[in-house]
Amino acid sequence: MKNLRILIVGVLCAFYGFTPATAQDWGNIEGTVYLTDRESTVSDATVRLVGLNYSQSVNESGEFFFEDVPNGAVLLRVESPMYGENSKSITVIAGQTIQVEIEVLRHIQLDELIVSAGPTALSRTELVNPVQVISGSDLVESPGISLGESLNNQPGIASTYFGPMASRPIIGGVGGSRVKILQSSIDLGDVSDQSEDHAVGVDAFDAKSIEIIRGPATLLYGSDITGGVVNVIDGRVPTERPVNQFEGKFIARGGFGASERGGGGNITGSFGNVVWRARGFLRETGDVSTPLFNPEGIEGHHDDHDGDHDHDEDHDEEHEEDHDEDHDEDHDEDHDEDHDEDHSDEEVSLIDHIENSRSSMSRGSLGMTWLGKRGYIGVAVNVDYKDYGIPGHGHADHGHDDHGHDDHGDDDDHEEDHDDHEEDHDDHEEDHDDHEEDHDDHEEDHDDHGHEEGIGEVSLDLQSVSYDIEGAYRFGDAAIKGIRFRLGLTDYNHTELELSDEGEDGVGAIYDNLQFEGRFELDHSFINTTRGVAGIQFKRRDLDVSGSHASQPHTLSTDIGIFALERIELGDLRLEFSGRMHFTSYDADDKRDRSFSLFSLGSGLNYELSDYMSVSLSLARAAKTPSISELYSDGVHTSIRSIDLGNEDLNAETTNNVTISGHIHSGILDLTLTGYLNQSNNFIYFARTGEFEGVLPVLQTSQGEATITGIEIDSDIELFQRGNTRINLGLMGDYIRGRLTADDTNLPRITPLRVGASLQYSWQNFVAKVSLRHVAHQDQVFTTEEETDGYTMMDASVRYRLIVGTTLQTISLQGINLTDQLARSHTSLLKDSVPLPGRDIRLTYSFHF
Repeated sequence: MKNLRILIVGVLCAFYGFTPATAQDWGNIEGTVYLTDRESTVSDATVRLVGLNYSQSVNESGEFFFEDVPNGAVLLRVESPMYGENSKSITVIAGQTIQVEIEVLRHIQLDELIVSAGPTALSRTELVNPVQVISGSDLVESPGISLGESLNNQPGIASTYFGPMASRPIIGGVGGSRVKILQSSIDLGDVSDQSEDHAVGVDAFDAKSIEIIRGPATLLYGSDITGGVVNVIDGRVPTERPVNQFEGKFIARGGFGASERGGGGNITGSFGNVVWRARGFLRETGDVSTPLFNPEGIEGHHDDHDGDHDHDEDHDEEHEEDHDEDHDEDHDEDHDEDHDEDHSDEEVSLIDHIENSRSSMSRGSLGMTWLGKRGYIGVAVNVDYKDYGIPGHGHADHGHDDHGHDDHGDDDDHEEDHDDHEEDHDDHEEDHDDHEEDHDDHEEDHDDHGHEEGIGEVSLDLQSVSYDIEGAYRFGDAAIKGIRFRLGLTDYNHTELELSDEGEDGVGAIYDNLQFEGRFELDHSFINTTRGVAGIQFKRRDLDVSGSHASQPHTLSTDIGIFALERIELGDLRLEFSGRMHFTSYDADDKRDRSFSLFSLGSGLNYELSDYMSVSLSLARAAKTPSISELYSDGVHTSIRSIDLGNEDLNAETTNNVTISGHIHSGILDLTLTGYLNQSNNFIYFARTGEFEGVLPVLQTSQGEATITGIEIDSDIELFQRGNTRINLGLMGDYIRGRLTADDTNLPRITPLRVGASLQYSWQNFVAKVSLRHVAHQDQVFTTEEETDGYTMMDASVRYRLIVGTTLQTISLQGINLTDQLARSHTSLLKDSVPLPGRDIRLTYSFHF
């Protein structure tokens, strides 16, 4: 509380830096948009001032003019559907008109813009850590349905893959609560961080852009996000006035691999100073198609069992030679009949789809904002409905396979009994009876398995309603530059429906999550070379889990974060410092209450060696609180078919990070190379113990000292350029090594080595691309894990854009996993019984106006 009082006093003192807005605070911007040859202008561009509510179209001569712009540094962004995009930082001087000339850049010449990693928007080359931005056609043509699968091809990012609908991102080898998923800088209010079968509340298809932030800037959003931040910007609260009275986008997509059909869009309009935006989206899929595979687990597991039967047959032949023909004929007839029946029961039919992977979803929002010259305030309401199946429940899971193999140890006993029979015919009669008894026990064990689980397919019915209020105000030329706030209230509910063996639906678990979050930020600049942001964040979460298979108690949690980030500009050298105090408390029914007070620090530098090359170094110490599920899980988790056990005595996890990165950004090459080391004390991990309760495997949350090292590369090379024709080569790769240092054990579910290459041809408005991605065999596994085979996938796409007047139409055709490769993800809890999707062909049409 003492630290909080100090912060409040500091904020009150800072308000003395405010100065009232006067006419002398305004300036003007006048400029022209050119092509890169600077010999011709662009007539279809839209120009906007990032973070301000100023935007307009250029005239036929490529010219634009902004009046009454607040003085100080602003970022100007130009976007041309025909030619490309670019950004430029300028300084507005009160009472003056600033002249600007800006070029539009295409492909790898464009340095992506980051808007949520600090007080002002910066390009990638200006940040101390590598940040990825995905926008435009890359989002519409993302290969996955869920957010995790949509980001899976990015360097350093993998997916939990719990089927096509519920997959969460893994960044740098860690996931769960270490990766915070935001919607326009605020928490989603879903429960996807509690279990991997829970869907994420947003996806890539209808987003404006997605930013993946790592390094010191993540402390603006939390201390426990050592993996990173995924900020999905969907514009549900409009913050800019449309160029025309109405503008919008409509998208439709269909796919063969999962019988996908969906579409939606948004429309934005204005009247006076009020801007409104309506969004809607629908999508349905059937079961996802795959290459032929064994639904009961990895294929080799049953081969060993078949081998045991072959050995029994060889033994029967030897037995026939040693015994009386009449007796052997009668005995072998009965014995073979038993084995034939047993073997037929174990036969598995290969299937070509992921059972119970169908899904349907609908989403909509309505937002309205009042825009002024210095700020805005807006509200939005968003509704989200999902209904999807949890795959892996049509057949037994891998844990069942292991259990079954243990039971077949009785067959080995039977072989030994037959060896004894060779010495004594009467003993053989008795042993054969024992075998029949053992065989009956084996069948009974299988019956018990079905009885104990008693559950067939599991589906999840989700609904969520959220309310958002967002605002900002920019002061004059003072120490305090502006204030921003965002408030969000989410009422979330999902029901896990279980289909019993008798065909009756039952409720396994109900998750009710009522969550409120607010964040307030102050932008400041006390001297000309610095710019920073400081603020406070508050979150209250009421999570109630009920039902026959509820594995978590009702828990009320409170989070308070106080944060600051400061940037210092020293010519070609940029320094960045960040810090966060974080307080978390858990009040759980019939469980031990826990509270944590944490402090995290981050720092970094970015040095521009030349106009096209920069290096970055960052250091961070981040503390993570255990999540609700990590602390309190205790019971049957039907979606995973496991017993999940938390640990009420978990300590806070502390991670020390070092990251070094190099970035080359020239006319023909865009290359980012990153290496990092994370050393964690009390690292929290979740893995199988190797034990079973009945037929269900036990998964336990544990802690230990851990080290994670990784390297990532992302590059784009312009191989050929002549006029409007370009050929680009893309290369990517990542490698992660995760170890528990105490016993030199591999961490569970670490992403294996991945490398990829793509070749893109573009001519005017036509683009064609083919890509290959290889995922290596993962043999560095946790003690209770099995190795995962590697695979290679090939994708391809063609896209054509048609510009008519002020409208832009795009049609694209995608081929995903064209070779229909059977593949499994090592990071997935369902890898044994649920492979990755097979071949898919998608057609997407979009219309912008």
